[in-house]
Amino acid sequence: MNDQELINRYQLPSLDNWHEELGPFDTEDKGLLLTLIEKLTDKSNKFTTFLEEMLHPDSSITSMQEASVFSNEEREALFALFKRLTFFQRKSLLIQLSSSEGEKAQYLKEFLSSFQSCKNELKQHIEKALSVWSAKEINTSSFEGYFG
Repeated sequence: MNDQELINRYQLPSLDNWHEELGPFDTEDKGLLLTLIEKLTDKSNKFTTFLEEMLHPDSSITSMQEASVFSNEEREALFALFKRLTFFQRKSLLIQLSSSEGEKAQYLKEFLSSFQSCKNELKQHIEKALSVWSAKEINTSSFEGYFG
């Protein structure tokens, strides 16, 4: 079955929509459904990595500075978003083991819908973290600590 037949059969968004969301991709090696699952998981992983850094900054000056602008209430919202995206990323591991086209197609529709509904909230959090770098004063308390 070719890509367009799969899209029609499972009522998936058009290839143009997928390319717009995920950039260019080739389906020859793994087929359409697995390729889309991997691309969507990779894209969302970039955002869960960002969220994780805001929730639990390591010794990186970047993440410590950015995380410092979020209140406890905002961190709860960050965690809810992180949890939502992580659920779909982990579920993708399970779905990739499935041989059912129908399960893969249904998962793709659910994951894409959830990811798209997160975009505005993600954008707000990223803009807030970005604001650290345009501020006139830097929070130097994150520099304190033992370095050696």
